[in-house]
Amino acid sequence: MTLNDRFKLARETLKLSQRDVAEQIGVGATAISRIESGGNNPAERTIKLFCSKLGISEDWLRTGSGPMMAATLDDELTALAQAHGLDEMDVALIRTYISRPR
Repeated sequence: MTLNDRFKLARETLKLSQRDVAEQIGVGATAISRIESGGNNPAERTIKLFCSKLGISEDWLRTGSGPMMAATLDDELTALAQAHGLDEMDVALIRTYISRPR
């Protein structure tokens, strides 16, 4: 399966139209169609926006390895809490720190 095939699979899994994806990442629907058909490879910027806006793992999109969906902050905090024996207060402090405006 190519990157272009995974691009289409991710969109279809999320039940989005090509137009929906195009609007979310700021390209034309024709660009999405050409990517999915293999006519064009997505630009680096398109890959980054596609993954960040739709919650897709960039590693999965590029290589096919790992899960399709990117880990959420909740997933990462749960894993961190389990690995380090953190309690709810610890997790809340980390969440607040991570979520603060910069």
